[in-house]
Order: sequence, then C-alpha cells, then structure tokens
Amino acid sequence: MKRIFSSIIASIAFVSTTLADTLPYYGDSVRNVQFFPTEEFVNNQSALSALENEQSLNIIYIVSLVVLIIIAVAVWYLQNLKNKQYSKIVVLQNQELQRTKYQSDMFGYVLNAAQFPCCLVDTDGNISWCNEAFSTFYGKKSGNFDIFSGTDAEFDRKTVGDATVPSTFHVRIKDTYGKVSGFKRTIVPIKDSNGTKNYAVMENIAV
Repeated sequence: MKRIFSSIIASIAFVSTTLADTLPYYGDSVRNVQFFPTEEFVNNQSALSALENEQSLNIIYIVSLVVLIIIAVAVWYLQNLKNKQYSKIVVLQNQELQRTKYQSDMFGYVLNAAQFPCCLVDTDGNISWCNEAFSTFYGKKSGNFDIFSGTDAEFDRKTVGDATVPSTFHVRIKDTYGKVSGFKRTIVPIKDSNGTKNYAVMENIAV
C-alpha cells in the first residue's frame, strides 16, 4: 500500500516538474512568486526604463511649454505696459507743444501788431524775425541789423554784448524817411537749446 502511494506521489511530482519546464515561469508554492527567464526579464526592464524615460521627457516638455507660455505672457504684459506709458508721454508732449505753439503764435501776433520796432537777430546781426513796425522803420529789404547802431563812439559794446541780462541804452536812429529819432533800445540775450546766442531787440520808447 505504501509502495502504491509512493508511486502515485512520484508520478504526480514527475508530471508537475515536466509541465513546469514547458512554461515561461514556474510557481513557487511556498512564497507564491513568479520567476521570469533572465532574457525576458531584461527585455521587460528595458521596456519599463524606456517607458519611464519617455514619460519623464513628456513631463519635461510640458513643464517647459508652460514656462515658455508664462514668460511670453509676462513679456507681452510688460511691453504693453511700456507702450501705454509711451503713449501717455507722447500725448503729454503733444499737449505741451500745442500749448507752446499757441503761446508763441499769440506772442508773435502781439509783437507783430505792436507799434514799436522789434526784431530777433543772431551775433552776426542776421535778422531771423521782425515785426511790421521794424520793417517800416528800417526798410522792408533789411536782412541785417547792428544792435549797436545809433550809439556813440564811446559806447561799451563788448560789455553789453557779453551781458547775460537785458540791457537798455539810448540811440539816435534815422528812419527810411530821413527823420532822426531818439529811442531807448532794449536788447535781451537769448540762448536756444543748442546754446546758440541770439538777441531780441526792441526800440521801445521814443525820447
């Protein structure tokens, strides 16, 4: 009886071993774990590593894309803000230019309507602007004017010419009709943005 039982157990063990050898893995009845052949295990590990690398690259790509979008939005916002600031500055400058032009036009209109001769000359005596009274008194074709004309020989031209504040002195001028008149001439030194010096000349009071 024992021999028969032993034979049966031996037969079952032989069949189990034979079947296990035909499968890609075999079961461990004690720990219930599965073992893969070495080559298949390596292939599976390589596939898992490739999948993990691909997932990592996808994550890096997505994060990089999000960062680039954030940077692009920030640059657009800053540029838009700068453009708005520039627009405000341009508007203010245009308003200031319009105000200055209006004042200049009104100032020129008043001086042009004045009855006393008035002109603007440079250091060489070239006239850049004069009013109607100046043209009438000194002649329509006058393009040059000596700011010290009508003074006597003892007049200190250099001190007055180098002055940085308005100066007033007496002159005697013969007009286009040959009439000699006395005036109080006022010259006002003016410098433009380039530092070029000019003079505003006014024959403001008849004496």
